[in-house]
Amino acid sequence: LRFLIMLASGVNAGDNDYSKEITDLKQRHKDCQYQLKIIIHQAIQNKKKDAKAHQLEVDYRLKQIAAIEAESEYMKEQVLRLRLDQQQRK
Repeated sequence: LRFLIMLASGVNAGDNDYSKEITDLKQRHKDCQYQLKIIIHQAIQNKKKDAKAHQLEVDYRLKQIAAIEAESEYMKEQVLRLRLDQQQRK
């Protein structure tokens, strides 16, 4: 949608259009990986105590990381599309 609005308004599509979003996704990805490390450490410390709860938390974080990675890939594809569109305009 943002891409279409930019096209309609005549704004040049550049690499920085998604840079903040990509940076935010990278930070969220890093945060989730850190949280996952903490959860795994806690699971090891507690061994089998609350192992099921820890496994659910680990599964949740892994799904969260996968979703962030997918969103990041989507943003990268959008940047590539913007670059191609900009080149085609020239």
